[in-house]
Amino acid sequence: MVDVGDTDRVAAGQHRPRRDGDPFLEDVTISATIGRPLVPLPEGASYLGFIFARAETPALVEAALREAHRRVEFDIEPAG
Repeated sequence: MVDVGDTDRVAAGQHRPRRDGDPFLEDVTISATIGRPLVPLPEGASYLGFIFARAETPALVEAALREAHRRVEFDIEPAG
């Protein structure tokens, strides 16, 4: 899950894949609706998206998830 943090509204979102790819990265899904307000947990139920990876060890999965998360970009603007 890509946490919302304390943001207000997503104006745009994208994932910048590595040129050489990541053999362990399965999928990056941006599930936030552009322009809709986000309410962070625990009050809300909003996530920006989901990142999926699969590898031989938990450490490789964690590294793939962290790298993909680093490459996800969101343009966040205040609601209202």
